Amino acid sequence: MVAQGSGGKIVNVGSTRIFRRSRRRAYAAAKGGVANLTRAMAVQLAPYNIRATAVVPNKIGSRSAR
Repeated sequence: MVAQGSGGKIVNVGSTRIFRRSRRRAYAAAKGGVANLTRAMAVQLAPYNIRATAVVPNKIGSRSAR
C-alpha cells in the first residue's frame, strides 16, 4: 500500500476477551497482540493515508427474552 501511494484500509478482527479475565490466557494474549499491532500500524501508516482499524465483535442478544 505504501508503494502504491494511494492509501488504503486495513481491518483486523479482535475479541472482547482481552478486556476481561479469562482462563484461556493464550487466546487473550493473541488477541491483545492484534489490538496492539493495529494501534502501531495506525500510527506508523497514517502519514501514507493508510487507516488501520480493529473490529471487536461481542455477544449481544445471546439469551432469549423471558
